[in-house]
Amino acid sequence: EFQDINAKKHYNLLSVMKQVLGNNLSLKANKKNIDLSQQNVETAKSNYLPKVTATASGTYIDPKIASNANPEFSTGGNITLQQTIFSPAASANITIQKNLKKAEEENYNAQELTTIFNASNAYFNALILKTNAQIRMRNLDLTKKNLQIAKENFDAGQSDKSDVLRFRSELAQNTQVMVQAINQLEQGFIGLNQLLNNPLEMRIEIDDAKLNEGIYKDYNYTQLTALLDNPTTREPFISFLIEEAKKNAPELKSLDYNLKATERNIKLSGSNRFIPTVALQGQYNRTFGRNGIGSTLPAGAAFINGNYNAGLNLSIPIFNQNQNNINKQTAIIQKDQIEEAINLMLKKEYTLQERSL
Repeated sequence: EFQDINAKKHYNLLSVMKQVLGNNLSLKANKKNIDLSQQNVETAKSNYLPKVTATASGTYIDPKIASNANPEFSTGGNITLQQTIFSPAASANITIQKNLKKAEEENYNAQELTTIFNASNAYFNALILKTNAQIRMRNLDLTKKNLQIAKENFDAGQSDKSDVLRFRSELAQNTQVMVQAINQLEQGFIGLNQLLNNPLEMRIEIDDAKLNEGIYKDYNYTQLTALLDNPTTREPFISFLIEEAKKNAPELKSLDYNLKATERNIKLSGSNRFIPTVALQGQYNRTFGRNGIGSTLPAGAAFINGNYNAGLNLSIPIFNQNQNNINKQTAIIQKDQIEEAINLMLKKEYTLQERSL
């Protein structure tokens, strides 16, 4: 029955899916792209966080020009606060980066589904190859029995030697076919090990799949078969499946999020560029010490050692070396490119529908 009693692990379809999702190296690498996209979102949001800097300084002035306003030796420092209140570019960048992150998540979902599909294919192909090897082995056993009967008939004088020679030829052919079937089964196991990130030489075994038992019994395969076998229900059922695929296809969702990000970029480079950027800035200055010429005042007078200032800044870009128009045209080209990709993918869906029908 081609059951490997020395197999280190037995697999069914569910365990194959679980392991491929947890151990596939390609999926793990692409998972990091989502983390990087999240960092881009955090970077975009940080434009609205305050920026505080502290500086310290020491100054020496030529005694010939030192005065009460600028003593010969002085030390001081300041703290500066910068806060963006509103910026169309910063707001647009946050929206764009969020959409790009969602697009990256859908790309991962698409690869995840592809990986599961490939692993499931490898599992069922291995089952087919295993069944094929079993059939080849039974054919070989049957040929051996027929050869033995032919020999006995020949020895008893009931037949000539042609039957013996014919079954010997079939035995050689069936042996060769059986060896090829076993080699193909081993290659199927190697391919499955590769997808599961197992050592290629690891001995594994797969369980038979019965559509009315185990994890398959709740999926109504009999009903699906009846719908596809009936010419009346086949066409609307396939059309329904394709429409559902279009609604849930992660590839289409990814392109849609990229399209939204591009449209937001077009809007930013268009009318939104005339929306002013509003920023707040404040600074506190402090003199810590004065020495030398100009460091003293007449009796009754005192130095002002600390002062502050605050300001509100509004800026509107009027002409920026034509960069806004160039960025807008670039974004429009990108939008057209994404729309063509969406149309191409939808066209492939219709092609699949035609082939299915």
